[in-house]
Amino acid sequence: MQLIQRKEKGDWHLRVCLGGKDFKINLKTTNKHEASRLAVLEHERLKQESSLEDAFSSLLGQLERLPSGEAKRKRKDYRARLNVARCDEMPRMSDLWAKWCALKSTKRKASHKDDISRWKRWAEFLESEGCKDARLDQVDEELVASFVGKLDERDITRQSKRRIISLVKNVIERFKDVYGLGVNPFDNAAKHLSNDITISTDGLPDKREPFSIEDISRILKTLDPATVQGEFNLPRIIAENRREYYAIVLLMIGTGLRLKAAVFLQNKLIKDAVLELAPFKTRYLGAKIVQVPFPAWVRDVIRQYCVEADNGCLFPGLRAEYEKSRQEVAKSLNLLLKKLGIKTTGKPAEGQSRAVAIKGWHSFRHTYDSMMQQAVSNPILVQKAMGHSSLSQTFDYTHVNMGELANAAEALNPLATK
Repeated sequence: MQLIQRKEKGDWHLRVCLGGKDFKINLKTTNKHEASRLAVLEHERLKQESSLEDAFSSLLGQLERLPSGEAKRKRKDYRARLNVARCDEMPRMSDLWAKWCALKSTKRKASHKDDISRWKRWAEFLESEGCKDARLDQVDEELVASFVGKLDERDITRQSKRRIISLVKNVIERFKDVYGLGVNPFDNAAKHLSNDITISTDGLPDKREPFSIEDISRILKTLDPATVQGEFNLPRIIAENRREYYAIVLLMIGTGLRLKAAVFLQNKLIKDAVLELAPFKTRYLGAKIVQVPFPAWVRDVIRQYCVEADNGCLFPGLRAEYEKSRQEVAKSLNLLLKKLGIKTTGKPAEGQSRAVAIKGWHSFRHTYDSMMQQAVSNPILVQKAMGHSSLSQTFDYTHVNMGELANAAEALNPLATK
């Protein structure tokens, strides 16, 4: 360590060598006695910084020797520890939710409206526990376990419970590193759920019933753009997209597509008399394409009533409504059915307070399956068209006409030959 005064009556400088590096520091004083005191302090500071750098370099060297996944997790944990915020800087749950809602990716999500109701369950739980709008550091695993226990008692499906837990987990995960939270308390929350699944249609062999010929006739007559609006006002989504709505109903009757697949249908998926679709759900591994028969009359209806968008979408109006809120699109048909006097719900299943849905968008798929089973003698062909992984799943969609069975039973009478 050396003290240097480069100019007469100029500032004193400290020169020191640490770890093979030379440091020259202006002490900003012309008093030698004061410079000696400051030199000792600066020298101690440099030694501390040098030891920290050596320790950090050693830590990085050890991390590099770990497997990539373990090293990444350790780096993330250490970074969070070094960035620990003070309690008064910790955000509250409402702050996190506001930041989440402001993200561009969140605004584009079609399910954002559902996420609002899911987050509301978490907020209501915090209020019931006396920790309304808790800080991020106040949410621990014990509180989360209590939330999961309360959620598990609710009369909703296991999948819905998992989506609620996943949403809160994702919100905290998105911002936890920013505020120095080392571990997400929701990481193992879903494991505390019971294996019991509460389904609103328990006790029924089918989730939906097919439409009768009379039902379909009344629906199409009301939706047909060529006819004047009837005695009641159509729901907003139907009124604003009547031509597309009419076409999509006929599409689902003629192909058995699910609502989402029908709404997002693109021109490039049409291969002459066949639709080539990726399945909504499949148990098969790897890529799989489902081929669905595409009747010529359905193709003519789409060409007549739909205007293809620039991205190839055949139902741009309904797609925009679906991306805003799929629930509103689903409700639009139920409102129409109720106005037409078609029963949409049945009796509540045992132990359920909510009535079981029996007719809606998915009923078009049941209608297609039942009609195809009558028209085609080979059920395996219907299974392929439906995109099911097993025949038992296809048979769950098959509904028989009891009147036709009764007539067939009459023909079995052995006494009729006498």
